Amino acid sequence: MITTPTVLILGAGASQHLGYPLGQKLVDQFTLENRTDESLRSAGVDIPEYRYFCGELLYANPTSIDAFLELRKDLLEIGRAAIAWALIPHENLENMFKKGDWYRYLLSKMRADSLQEIANNRLTIITFNYDRSLEAYLFMALLKMYHDATQATVVEVLSKIPIIHVHGQLDFLGWQTEGKGGRPYDGRFSAEIIRQSAAGIRIVHEATSVEFVEAHKALNEAERIYFVGFGYHPTNMERLRVSWDHKTVVGSSMGLTLAQRNELTARHRRLGLVKGNHDALRFFTNVEPQL
Repeated sequence: MITTPTVLILGAGASQHLGYPLGQKLVDQFTLENRTDESLRSAGVDIPEYRYFCGELLYANPTSIDAFLELRKDLLEIGRAAIAWALIPHENLENMFKKGDWYRYLLSKMRADSLQEIANNRLTIITFNYDRSLEAYLFMALLKMYHDATQATVVEVLSKIPIIHVHGQLDFLGWQTEGKGGRPYDGRFSAEIIRQSAAGIRIVHEATSVEFVEAHKALNEAERIYFVGFGYHPTNMERLRVSWDHKTVVGSSMGLTLAQRNELTARHRRLGLVKGNHDALRFFTNVEPQL
């Protein structure tokens, strides 16, 4: 069980093991790959508008969709729909459990003798990702792990372990809405599913204060902070307002050059970057202190 107040801050690399694309790969998916008009129509996407969006994105050549849409507010609606359309097909519950990866590692650290005790884990997760994979994983795993588990008791337990989506998410899972709306973790989509999922996405400049206030509170109370698969964009770091004093702050450095790592540690002197091009699982198994 995690007894030390701990916060995990998740970036795109935290979901990479499930096939979710990183920032640049998502951009490339719209500018380099072609989808059939039939696929676009089934998602209820306006084809000429989508083609225009892809053309503008190509020549803007951004490092992420978020960065592009923050400047191109005229393309927000089609941009959100395109993001939902690109990410939803990666929702595959069975595949997620076959891969396990760092979600399994996290759950092993949270494990307790009874389902009710799981709620005593002193853990908060702040995610910049739109996908709902971690909460889908924890819900199903806990439901099957304990013989006395019911949907209601698992929901109650998970309500004590906050997962804060500071940029929104691809709709709520059904169990998160008490049966009133939401949708399952399922890669199938329709025009209505794309519309609902896109509505839950908030681009950087749209991030509401409520989620960030919750994030700031958790970070201030934390003793250990772990950045997982995070890109350390200056705007995101600034909005987190991490208080570094008297805390253990450790981050993964996958994909970062030596110059980038040096710049980061110079700017955030208490940030310890784990050396090596580690994915999320290897980051956790190499980090000190471990969860």
